[in-house]
Amino acid sequence: MILHILRLAAVAGPGLANGARRGLYVMLGGLSLIAGLIGAVLPVIPGTPFLILSASLFARGSSRAHRWLLNNSLFGSYIRAEYEGRPLPAAWKWLFIISIWVATALAILLIPTALWLDIVQVVIAVVFTAYFLARRRQPGTGR
Repeated sequence: MILHILRLAAVAGPGLANGARRGLYVMLGGLSLIAGLIGAVLPVIPGTPFLILSASLFARGSSRAHRWLLNNSLFGSYIRAEYEGRPLPAAWKWLFIISIWVATALAILLIPTALWLDIVQVVIAVVFTAYFLARRRQPGTGR
């Protein structure tokens, strides 16, 4: 369907093709943002890559959406730091680690699943914890 929309836009004229392309970037950026927000809550889905992808897609599709994402009071500073390659603030690092383990514990305790699935969840939590602990720290802050 997306290819069909782009083909129609290309036939209709270059101005419409650019508009359709920008609209596609915004739509995909929105879907990536939703996946990133879900990933911020669930330890099984990594949220960071989706949030960075959203910033990149919004930059191509809508400067207004891109600005909103980077200036968002909840996660804008984190996305800006990741997007610009800056070190992660210590408070964010520990917030992520604690939320990963709380979500993992709740999933294991509240949702009856097979033992192998619980082990997979713990392994994923360990991998993400190692990732955040290995990240560079912001100068002048604690670990």
